[in-house]
Amino acid sequence: MEETHSGVCDAHQSGPKLHFRIKRMGYYWPTMVKDCIDYAKRCQACQFHANLIHQPPEPLHPTVAS
Repeated sequence: MEETHSGVCDAHQSGPKLHFRIKRMGYYWPTMVKDCIDYAKRCQACQFHANLIHQPPEPLHPTVAS
């Protein structure tokens, strides 16, 4: 799980995406989805950069066709 999340792949993807990639490599265990989500939530690099890309929503403005 560590190698897929932050090793050679170095993608630091979310839990569900991490689950998909590990499953695609041929691995499976019953609590895999929960384990992947928990692992991604504990990743310090992901938590450090998580809020930098989020921006508050902008109000919508109507446009008029001419």
